[in-house]
Amino acid sequence: MRNILFIWAIFAFLGSCTQDNVHMPETTTDTLRVVEHDTIKITNENLSLFVGDNKVLVGGTYEYHSTILYQVLKNNDNTIDVIVPEYELKATIMGDLTIGKYTIRNIPYNTAKGSYYKEYADGTMAIHIKSVPTSGTGMDGDYIFNNNTITTSIEVKTDGTNANIVNNYSIGNMPFPIETTLTGKKQ
Repeated sequence: MRNILFIWAIFAFLGSCTQDNVHMPETTTDTLRVVEHDTIKITNENLSLFVGDNKVLVGGTYEYHSTILYQVLKNNDNTIDVIVPEYELKATIMGDLTIGKYTIRNIPYNTAKGSYYKEYADGTMAIHIKSVPTSGTGMDGDYIFNNNTITTSIEVKTDGTNANIVNNYSIGNMPFPIETTLTGKKQ
């Protein structure tokens, strides 16, 4: 119980940070939801917070950046969960975008790759995306991760202090792949 309160206090502090371009958890509800859902004891040994540049490459052509905080939770079975927060991308080709929070669960360690790796498009996991274009109609809905234009996968490499998280995906009927790369440092 003390460890949960400790983690709760960390997130309460992080949620009060006011840096304009760093998207920290705003409430402790997210942390408590993780605790309840995963039914594991969260400690500072199995929860890592990585903040850094999140590069989003759309269709191999359009590149956007934001600074965000990823959460990496080590599970009892030695897999990890990666929690990607909601974040915004301003002035994209589709207008201002809000990319919703999602969690990729049970990512196993791949010895051949030397990293945690998982192909995760199973037709059930979705992401919420909202766009506010400068003209015309935007989008606001949930889009299923799929393998239409690329094998949807995530790869996590970390030395304990630095992390490189590459997430390749295709969603809905979009005719192009999306690649996000977090280059982050442990907080």
